Amino acid sequence: MHAVAPSDAGAASSPVPGNGVQAVRRLRSCRVPGQGRLRACLPGPAAAGARRLLRAVRPDVVHVQSHFQGGRGLLAGASAAGCPTVATNHFMPENMLQYARVPAVLTDRVSRWAWRDLARVHEPADVVTAPAPRAVELLGARAGLPGRAVFCMPGIAELQSLVMLEAMAAGRRVVAAEAVALPHLVHPGRNGLLYRPGDVAGLAAALADLLADPATRARMGAGGREAAAAHDLDAALDVFEDVASDVRGGAARVRVRRSVAGVV
Repeated sequence: MHAVAPSDAGAASSPVPGNGVQAVRRLRSCRVPGQGRLRACLPGPAAAGARRLLRAVRPDVVHVQSHFQGGRGLLAGASAAGCPTVATNHFMPENMLQYARVPAVLTDRVSRWAWRDLARVHEPADVVTAPAPRAVELLGARAGLPGRAVFCMPGIAELQSLVMLEAMAAGRRVVAAEAVALPHLVHPGRNGLLYRPGDVAGLAAALADLLADPATRARMGAGGREAAAAHDLDAALDVFEDVASDVRGGAARVRVRRSVAGVV
């Protein structure tokens, strides 16, 4: 694996070992006025540097985490070379406008331009992802990028995954590791799919199956909302009120079992 980032000193650097990464390759950058130590790549040097890196590394897949200069240079170069590409969007124009000195009368126009620019940069990617269901919805509504939302939880230390419940409540189909408490939330064939931790091929197959099957996604989305409803606030409060009542009644040493909230 090779990571690419702006240099922290200006000039482009040769590959250096990274923590858990085969090499970190840094593109030429310049200081952003008024932003302390923040540095950014200029469009021309970033695109040229990205092309050089792609020729040197010849990656199997390019995955960009930003559509700004370094990311867009890599994405454009990889797409032109026929290399598979994935783009993950973490950007919200509205967040940028909180810090940019844009007159209030122009904020809507600038926001629309920023969404169009994001869509243009991401359009060549084979897959565009976002970190949350709402982020996927915004990519469709604001950037016009089609969404086939599937939520993936690869964690193997989840006792109760709140983000998983949020995704299910939003009607998202889920793919999760078959570990700890996740199988209690994900019922294969009903509201999602499970894969064995560490089975990369199994994870890829589960994601591909859901992304390719709109009918199954719709059915599992409805199943997810139903499953999440059993864990809503009212249900949880009812369980803990029962626990408090039992304790007040002298049953402090009696284990109280409730399947909904998992109280023991």
